[in-house]
Order: sequence, then structure tokens, then C-alpha cells
Amino acid sequence: MVTPELYLATPSEMLMILRDLGDGASSVAMVGHNPGTEAFAQIMSGRGESRLLDRMARKYPTGALAQIDFDATSWAEVTPGLGTLHRFVRPKDLPESEAERL
Repeated sequence: MVTPELYLATPSEMLMILRDLGDGASSVAMVGHNPGTEAFAQIMSGRGESRLLDRMARKYPTGALAQIDFDATSWAEVTPGLGTLHRFVRPKDLPESEAERL
């Protein structure tokens, strides 16, 4: 599903979109635009490895990916701080061969 409202959405708008998804999907990729995407990832990530949380807090560059896992049975249950930052990948973290394929 493509949701044009994610472009330039605020973190609270992004959370409403996530909560309204229903329970048909076990994972979701939300692609948006900064500063909303960065703020949303930081607000939602209450746990995770400190090095990942610190790296994400320092800079969330264009093309970065934050994988956040939630211990919830429904998207409607997701709240700020509930997520665990599982992975934070910046374009410069990709091996050169991977970046060239993109």
C-alpha cells in the first residue's frame, strides 16, 4: 500500500498511519522524508543497542534505514518508546558493491 501522506508527515501523523494499518501485516516499511522520519524513528525507539541509538541520534542521513521491532500484538497498540531499534543502516555503511547495485 502506498500512502502519500507519509511524505513530510510529522511523527504523530506517522504513528496514526501505523496504528490504522490493521493487523494484516506482520511487518511494515514506512518511507518518508526528514525531519519527520528521523524524529519518528527516535521517538519510537525506546530500547536497543546504545551504539545504534547513539549513531541514529547523531545523524539520520538521506537513505538511512531504521529497523524497529515492537512487542505488540496489534499495530494499534504501538506507542512511542515501545520499539527496540534492531538495525540502523546508513548508505555509507553498505559495502561498495552493495551501494553500486542500488
